[in-house]
Amino acid sequence: MLIYIRARIERNYSSRPAMYPHRLESDGNVTTVIWSYLLQSRLIVCLVLSGLWVNCGTTPEDPPVAEVGSHQISSASLRAYISQLPAGLRPQKSDDDARVHHLQALIDRRLLLMEAETLRLDTVQSFRNALRNAVDARVAAIYRSREFGSKISIEEEEISRYFKAEGYYRERKFSAILTASRGAIDSVVAELAAGRAFAELAKERSIDPRSSASSGELGFMALDLAPRMHVPPEVFRDLPLGQVSEPLKAGRNWHVVLFTEDRPVALTKFRDAIRTELYRQRRGQIAAAHYELLENNFAVELQGAALNKVVEAYRRREPRTLRDDPAPTYTWAEGDISLGEVQSTLERFNITSGLTDSSHAAATLRNFVLVPFLVRHAALAAGYYEDPDIQRLQTQKRQELILEGLRKTVVGERFSLGEEDVRRYYDEHPALFQHGEASFVEELLVPTSAEADTLRGRLQAGATVVDFIDRSLRSDAVARKGRFHFHRQDTLRYPILVQNVMAARIGAWNGPVEVEGGYSVFRVLEHTEAAPEPFEEAGTRARALLHHELEGRELGQYL
Repeated sequence: MLIYIRARIERNYSSRPAMYPHRLESDGNVTTVIWSYLLQSRLIVCLVLSGLWVNCGTTPEDPPVAEVGSHQISSASLRAYISQLPAGLRPQKSDDDARVHHLQALIDRRLLLMEAETLRLDTVQSFRNALRNAVDARVAAIYRSREFGSKISIEEEEISRYFKAEGYYRERKFSAILTASRGAIDSVVAELAAGRAFAELAKERSIDPRSSASSGELGFMALDLAPRMHVPPEVFRDLPLGQVSEPLKAGRNWHVVLFTEDRPVALTKFRDAIRTELYRQRRGQIAAAHYELLENNFAVELQGAALNKVVEAYRRREPRTLRDDPAPTYTWAEGDISLGEVQSTLERFNITSGLTDSSHAAATLRNFVLVPFLVRHAALAAGYYEDPDIQRLQTQKRQELILEGLRKTVVGERFSLGEEDVRRYYDEHPALFQHGEASFVEELLVPTSAEADTLRGRLQAGATVVDFIDRSLRSDAVARKGRFHFHRQDTLRYPILVQNVMAARIGAWNGPVEVEGGYSVFRVLEHTEAAPEPFEEAGTRARALLHHELEGRELGQYL
């Protein structure tokens, strides 16, 4: 058995295709590489023999199937690893061959982790920062959800009161005259004051085709539509019937509006939107009070001299001078936050504006530096970081980041790719470059199943994703307005979510679905079929895939 596996590995190594060898600069020793594989083959033999032994039922319930250094890979962990793989990544092999295949992946991963630890990659400051930021972001989302969201209750009476006070209770039939400049609209106002009819002037002077064709009439609108029509909420609420508004800015143009009729609106149309708005306001109030309490508890003080340094550095456009400055920006009961730490945070979030004025700078530093600091230390004190889910996340992120660090250390820039290489890869792998089956979805990702279930009910009742977008854990949810595009190949990154999305009916709200990072509520807007992807569109991805493949070979040789 050992001889067979040795031969098989040697053949696999020697028969590797030499793709673009003129671009590779490998300094590995072939004999050493093969011997490395032979050493691993001994571990694979352990799997085959252990697998036969387990099947006979004469070993303990969960025996190790391989040992890598002091680390043991148990049969349970191997089964768990295989069960979590997307179906498309499970090889079509016999049971024993499949176990060998998957165990080899676990062995490779463990070997790489051991090497990374030997190189002390986990002691690099950039690694520590990245790990801390990833865990902090997840803890902060859970902390805010539990400490703020769970304490908010919106009563029906509040909704009804807001409905009336803000003007949601009616729709207003409005007319408008749109002009290209302030001077033109002033001229229209003067003619109206002189007695010209609004409808007549709209036909003659409005540059909006719909308005001019209908004597200015544009139909009924509710308060939610007013901002899109460049009508401020206060104008919608307060302008009497039959009275022409003052000139209003309408994008690059100017207009005047006139309301001619009101009709009632049922509370049910806006109940969920109002509830969401009241929830957002209440959450903001609770958060502000909570942060102020934490600030007092931790005895935090902003140092005026440091704030002035920040303002001056950004006025001179020399913020890099702050990077190594140890001066305290904030002091607190157990230490301080240095200017260098502040600048590091600003750079991480790519914040360059709003820092040349002291009041704006103080607000910016509070939002991006102080508030995350307060949340982190409050969560530490409350034991959030000891939660088993957070511990698992920390282990997972640590391994991901340390392996990424090893990849960069081992591979670095050991090969370069020309345009002809990328084109050849694209031509030789047509199956990889398809506009595959895809789905366009609206989605919210929240920390708990209960919250997801509540959101699904509100969405089914007519609320929109945008109403709850600030509660989503996805970092790009607000920018994308909760709309995402998933392909089949995204299964590698989102195995559970994509499988559910592809199987869902168009238009129906689904969830809660426990997915990567939380609980998802989603609705499919459209499914599309597969189609070839032109090289002009696929070139960047082809380069990335080829680069990834060549990196994999370098890592294989390293193993």
